[in-house]
Amino acid sequence: MNTKEILITGMFNLMKEQSFDNITIQMILNECNVSRSTFYRYYRDKYDIMNDCYQYEADGLLKMVDSIGWEAVLTKIFSFEKENLSFFYQASKIDGKNSFWDFLYDYSYKFYSRNLDLSDEYNKIALTQTIAGEIQVVKDWIETGCQIEPAVLAGYLIKLTPDGFY
Repeated sequence: MNTKEILITGMFNLMKEQSFDNITIQMILNECNVSRSTFYRYYRDKYDIMNDCYQYEADGLLKMVDSIGWEAVLTKIFSFEKENLSFFYQASKIDGKNSFWDFLYDYSYKFYSRNLDLSDEYNKIALTQTIAGEIQVVKDWIETGCQIEPAVLAGYLIKLTPDGFY
């Protein structure tokens, strides 16, 4: 396991045990047995590492879109979120500029926009509406304990997403 993976695993472990607000950089350092300079070599702050915990997993899964399809990848992403519900529940409680939901919006916008002509005003508006709606659905799903099965949720969102986004 490389240093970045150690930091991500440590942050996951901490957020499974306590609220994000209570986690300090020193706690992350202790959990991962790394120095402060090592932490700051990879991350600006605890918000940055929290968001990277998701991005690290999602990036790996998104590479599989061409081989297994978008719905299967979404199912895997939602399964990951359900398996790590305590982490994502804690992340969902953070508001403001560095929140997980703002990060997820930006991350999703970059991903979806790779297939769209964003000089077309309709596409920009459709993209904004789609991402905002999907994020709200996922937020509600996480905050209510992931009661819908990941494959079912993935199927719903696939049906609701405009053609050309995937």
